[in-house]
Amino acid sequence: MGKMISITQDGMILSSEQLHVADYINITLAAQLNIFKDVLNNAKEEDRDEVRGELYDMYNLAASAFLKAFAPELELRPDLTEEAILRAENEILDERAADIEFPTKK
Repeated sequence: MGKMISITQDGMILSSEQLHVADYINITLAAQLNIFKDVLNNAKEEDRDEVRGELYDMYNLAASAFLKAFAPELELRPDLTEEAILRAENEILDERAADIEFPTKK
């Protein structure tokens, strides 16, 4: 018989065997993915893109809030911040380069 896992109403985890954190993450993420897919499959076809976006945003906000509560001293997605800064800098350089007028030969 496999592991029996239950989540109580107050968010506690009960398991028939010791549960490693990696197993817990994989189990809960698989369950969440299946629920999201089910919600999407049950949505009207014309609403699916909007529903997908809403689920994505909801999950993104929840995951960010979780990480902030867990480790507030760590920067969320520092690689993304560096990439965003680099892209913004490149956009500014492109804009300024477009404004430069070069003398033409007569």
